Amino acid sequence: MIPEMTERSQKLRARVQEFMDEHVYPNEDLYYRQIDEAEDPLGLPANPERAESQGEGGGAVESVPARIR
Repeated sequence: MIPEMTERSQKLRARVQEFMDEHVYPNEDLYYRQIDEAEDPLGLPANPERAESQGEGGGAVESVPARIR
């Protein structure tokens, strides 16, 4: 039996869902397209669109809020 979620866990779940809705789900098509086009489909896909928009290096770490890092 699964216990009911606490208020804190409900808030954390909502934050994760918000992040997924804002950042992950909208980029799924891009990710799968990059995998299909990659020379090595088991490697990490390059993300030139993001790299161009955020300067050299892509800004991956910089885009993660400091409280999460």
